[in-house]
Amino acid sequence: MVAWDALLLGARSMRELAEMLDSFEVAHNWLAIQPEPTCAEFAAVLAEVLKAPAVVIRAADGLLAAFDSAVPRPGALAVLADWRMVLEVERDRPQAETIAALGERYLWHCLDGTAADPDAALLLRMLRRLADPMAEAFPNLTRFAEAVCDVAEQTQRSMRRSLHAPALEMVRRAAPPLLDARRRAQSLAAVLATRQASLRRRALGLAVA
Repeated sequence: MVAWDALLLGARSMRELAEMLDSFEVAHNWLAIQPEPTCAEFAAVLAEVLKAPAVVIRAADGLLAAFDSAVPRPGALAVLADWRMVLEVERDRPQAETIAALGERYLWHCLDGTAADPDAALLLRMLRRLADPMAEAFPNLTRFAEAVCDVAEQTQRSMRRSLHAPALEMVRRAAPPLLDARRRAQSLAAVLATRQASLRRRALGLAVA
């Protein structure tokens, strides 16, 4: 049986990350007056987090490809049925350990030194949440990919038994959470890319963050 609830994890992860990363918006003025290395390191954190919407969009598009023609093509999902995408998402998604290493390199010391400032404290809490190996936002991306591949595998089984209508119905049932996850992922990616560009400009001494 398909774990339908797991298809909701793509949107949930995007929502959780968006809430965490709102700290950048709140602390905008604080970041604008920080030294260039601080902005450069925060840009590196965002580079890691930006992997999250990318893998959600890839997984969702893989399954929705069945409807990318005038005549639906559930057979197009064969490429997902071998579950290789799960390994790719696990490899390419953000890793809490990587963010922790970025913090260790510079940011923990920088933020600890200004922890009395409420904006710095907010960013410090955000980084700790992103670097927490027990947090679910990043691992849930792998579980989301597993659910996508599960739908693809079940669809292919129906196709091999010439059950074309049930196969299409399975993809249609998966479509709403996939489209929601994709929409949230695109929105998050756009916001993060803009913030990252501002931080990079500040890191280069070209503009405020």
